[in-house]
Amino acid sequence: MLFFSESPKMGEKGSVWPQVLGAFGATMGAFSLGNVIGWANDAANFIQEGDDGHCKDEGDMDCLTEAEFFQVNALFCIGAAIVPIITIFLFPKIGKKWTMILLVIPNIAGWVAIIFSTQAWTFDLGRVLTGFSGGAFAIAAPAFSNEIAEPRIRGALGTLMQLMICCGILFVLLLVDKVHWQVSAGLCIIPAAILGVWLFFLPRSPVFLVQKDDYDGARKSLRFYRRKQDVEDELKEIQAEVEEQRKVGMVNPIQLLTKGMYLKPFLISLMLMAVQQLSGVNFVNGFVNSIFQDSGSTIDPYVSGIIIGVVQVLGVFIAIAVVDRFGRKLLLTISGFLMAISHLLLGIFFMLKNSVEDVTTTAAAATTAATTAAATTAAATTVAATTSVKGGLLVANSSLLHTVQLFFEQPETYISQETVDNIGWLPLVSLILFMASFNLGFGPLPWVMNVELFSSEARVPAAAICGMFNWLVSYGVMIGTPELKNGTSDEFCYFFFCGICLVGTICVMILAPETKGKTEDQMRNYFKGCRICNWK
Repeated sequence: MLFFSESPKMGEKGSVWPQVLGAFGATMGAFSLGNVIGWANDAANFIQEGDDGHCKDEGDMDCLTEAEFFQVNALFCIGAAIVPIITIFLFPKIGKKWTMILLVIPNIAGWVAIIFSTQAWTFDLGRVLTGFSGGAFAIAAPAFSNEIAEPRIRGALGTLMQLMICCGILFVLLLVDKVHWQVSAGLCIIPAAILGVWLFFLPRSPVFLVQKDDYDGARKSLRFYRRKQDVEDELKEIQAEVEEQRKVGMVNPIQLLTKGMYLKPFLISLMLMAVQQLSGVNFVNGFVNSIFQDSGSTIDPYVSGIIIGVVQVLGVFIAIAVVDRFGRKLLLTISGFLMAISHLLLGIFFMLKNSVEDVTTTAAAATTAATTAAATTAAATTVAATTSVKGGLLVANSSLLHTVQLFFEQPETYISQETVDNIGWLPLVSLILFMASFNLGFGPLPWVMNVELFSSEARVPAAAICGMFNWLVSYGVMIGTPELKNGTSDEFCYFFFCGICLVGTICVMILAPETKGKTEDQMRNYFKGCRICNWK
């Protein structure tokens, strides 16, 4: 077994596979986070009350109202937002490896709380706990991967986290209506348990060991992850970087906002995180089946959800293949533009669909008016007949003409139901495009760049604050989007998301630097030489 095999002898070229296996083990927590994000698609069918005020599990629990369910679904974001502050203290003390192992405890506890929940508050507790651990995995996994990886594969390993999140979402979508929601919650315990066992047998990162002055341990760690004996040159580079960090120390939040070399990457990372969540991705992932039901598409919502889940996974595979070839900036630009197009198409579909509903309502009102007018005309004719037959006929003819005009009167723009039915495939195609483009760029790369943009002395506090900001924005989107949709319309929400994606694309083109293949010193020197008024 690789974990227990000896290092190769001197002269061997080495291998990247131990680094891949290390990153894969760490990102099992991301798989668990994907379970948390997609959980609502399965649970909604059992625990949320329908139009009749009942739910499938009504005899065993209190059904959740729509508002309660939206709150339960979104609360994992609050749990995830709490984590970054804690990681600031845990990472320097026990490292990323043992931080992730400890997080298995609240993760399992959260799923157990959900399994035995009968009221809204116990669901809330479980969601906060699972979100807490999932949010920490999202920070710790790419940081751990960054510390064990060679620069040439660092970007690819960074995108592995997004791949595992998508696999976790797909796993839950496959369970929709196939197993009871408590069974699916129990199955979601498995990924975190695998992570705990997997990481237990892996060495700590060489960077952390050098920070603790354990040079022997760092040498052994490098030999394990590089699969070669001669690691002295790389060890010296790590030592030099750590010494540089010690001279500078750990920056505080105030310095992030007052020093130009920290402020620019900090603002860029915040921008990337905001666009990632304001694109509406977690709303789509949490309610993908409901979106297809609302669209009235003839394609089965379950099948559509599975297709979307598969597309997400394939999109990340593409990102892994191209991220270190084409660079972060180009992929983010393409990703943002295509996401905007997909939301535009989805908004147009719902606008057309709602136009049909408006026409139907108008036609129904016209029919009612025609019936009323006909009855009035008949009564008027009867009364008029007692005085003047000729006059009565004139009144009847005039009223009938008015009724016919009212009945056939239509809006200037008429969209038939047949037209909407003929483009019933558009929501699926739009969401396929959205998920594929999201996972090509804005899915994985904000987390990758959240590590790569910052020099080591600023990385922990900056990444923590940016991670907290990301989850708070996500919570706002997941709670606010249903309210926005109810207060305006479906198409307004998707046009809003479209605008955000376009603005994000422009910001990336103007403000974001390329971090592909750049060392920490290169990025530090880049931001030292930049001025706020002359960003390159």
